[in-house]
Amino acid sequence: MTKTLAQLRQGLCEWIGDWWSGTVDSGEKNFLNDAALADKREQAHSGQWVLFVSGTTSGGDDGEIRLIDNYSDEDNKYEIRWWRPLSADLVAAVVYEIHRYHPDDITRALNFARLSIYPYVYRFIDDSTMYVQQSQKEYVLPSSLEGAPDEVYITDIVTIDDELLENNGFENWDSSSDPADWGTPTNLTLAQETTFVWQGANSCKCTSTTSAGSLPQTISGASGYAGQKLTFSAPVYADSATRIRLSIYDGTTTTYSSYHGGAGWEELTVSATMPASPSELTVKVEVAAGTAMVFYVDGTCHLWASRRKPSGTPQPILNYRVNDTLLELPYCPPTGRLIRVVGKGLLSSVSSDTNEMEVSDPQTFILYAASYLYLLEQSAARKPTDSTEIYKEIGRIQARLAQLKRECGMESKAQLRISPDWGT
Repeated sequence: MTKTLAQLRQGLCEWIGDWWSGTVDSGEKNFLNDAALADKREQAHSGQWVLFVSGTTSGGDDGEIRLIDNYSDEDNKYEIRWWRPLSADLVAAVVYEIHRYHPDDITRALNFARLSIYPYVYRFIDDSTMYVQQSQKEYVLPSSLEGAPDEVYITDIVTIDDELLENNGFENWDSSSDPADWGTPTNLTLAQETTFVWQGANSCKCTSTTSAGSLPQTISGASGYAGQKLTFSAPVYADSATRIRLSIYDGTTTTYSSYHGGAGWEELTVSATMPASPSELTVKVEVAAGTAMVFYVDGTCHLWASRRKPSGTPQPILNYRVNDTLLELPYCPPTGRLIRVVGKGLLSSVSSDTNEMEVSDPQTFILYAASYLYLLEQSAARKPTDSTEIYKEIGRIQARLAQLKRECGMESKAQLRISPDWGT
């Protein structure tokens, strides 16, 4: 399970009694009014921070942080003011938070704590991306792994052709002009066709303008197809030559098929090998600029990906060695096999509210205690001559953190590494 930075910030602030989230009743660039502030346990005051989470008119203030100058409840306005103006006036329903610690310091504390609580809290790593090379004993360990793996296995692999397209035969329609699962067309008017079909009950009738147009479908999880060869095919009907073609886009490079010959139904095909880190996977049926025309796309369209997956029962490898980032096996495994490593990794860092960290309850309490300890130590460092109460709190949280590690820490598996010497 994972938690976003927004969830972790709320959880930490609730754990230390510092959580307040509200919505603006009215405001401008230098103040906000919220009647709910009257019910806040401790009134907002100078030196606290206000974070604007979402809902500003232009979106330009989302994520902005301001130091509160003063709070006033005169005339029942319940108003917070700050000096540096926002880029846009606040409007009703803007979501904001109030913190006694700067929100950036809270994020920094969470990212520091994810390191300090290892290995009591860790990300479980089960990596099967290393393929056996001929006569090779050394392999680079995955960067997500922290230290040596707990277990190493070798498995057989099987190659499976996966169909990645949804609604690849245009049989499902959200409306008569919107085929399900396909993206928004560019310079094309679509219509469900039930008479002029290649296969099945429906096809997609496409009417182009004089501009270039396309019918796209984006595949989720593009990074999962890194290094794989993908093939996109689609039966297309057209009366005009050199106008219709297919494409595959990997976030950087677009690969095209040859153009349709303009003589009725023709199955177009394009293949592309994905880069090491594809940021997007989108396929399109494209029409070049020219006179307006009608063409048809029907099933079955395909986007094939040949995936190599583990097969059979994994066999443990013993007596391996780890040298920094290299895994040295005791022998050269047969080619055509897969090396699987199991171990622990650090939790992912977070910087924006939608970033996720691989932690769940009750381990989040260890994270919160370590984060709060970081914030307290930073406060004491900034005011070393006025930190008596802070050091008392530091001592209390250190004891609480030790207790949470004992009670909620994740189990560390013994390394499956050395085989017994039974003699000859």
